[in-house]
Amino acid sequence: MKLPALALANLLLAAGMLAVGLPSVLADFRRLPAEATADAIMRGAAVDRRDLEAALPPLEAAARTSGAAHETLALALLETADGAHAAQRAAAAERQFRAYLAEAPGDAHGWAGLAEAELLQGRRLPALEALKMSILMAPGMPGLVLARCGMGIDLYASLDDSARGLLGQQFRLAAERSPDRLARLVRQKNAVLIARVMLVGSPDALQRFETALGRAS
Repeated sequence: MKLPALALANLLLAAGMLAVGLPSVLADFRRLPAEATADAIMRGAAVDRRDLEAALPPLEAAARTSGAAHETLALALLETADGAHAAQRAAAAERQFRAYLAEAPGDAHGWAGLAEAELLQGRRLPALEALKMSILMAPGMPGLVLARCGMGIDLYASLDDSARGLLGQQFRLAAERSPDRLARLVRQKNAVLIARVMLVGSPDALQRFETALGRAS
């Protein structure tokens, strides 16, 4: 017995929706054991090392069917990229960020994470290119400006003219929004002169930074 045309169309539509949604459902299911840790990672909250390690297997499983899970896994790998695991985890994080960015090339957070993963591997030029992409995608995004300044300091010797311009913008934003945090960052990295060079074209931002630097000393 033939199905009426409308019933057949509805059946095909339901099947199509199931096929499209199934990978996402599978990824969510696979991520369940690490859900709280994954949410904390994406918020940038502090996570216990044991929780991070425990989250890696379910996040790896989720990443097989979810593009977004690549980013969460990459961030977890970065958080554990130290000691004997440093090179291996940084390289794995790089691969995950690249897989994520292949599907979400406009994500500034993803490009910043890729820059950090490249930097941890000592790959300065790829790190610089990823950092520039992050800035271009979202120049004033809260939560990224100071991190970009920190990476810019680490990459200072490799900066080209375009990178200097983009990072100068980031330092000005940081000096205007969070001068005390910028001053602490610069003190930690022993990079006061670099910050002054980056801010020299903006007297107001430079003054805010110098005032905060005095408070931090």
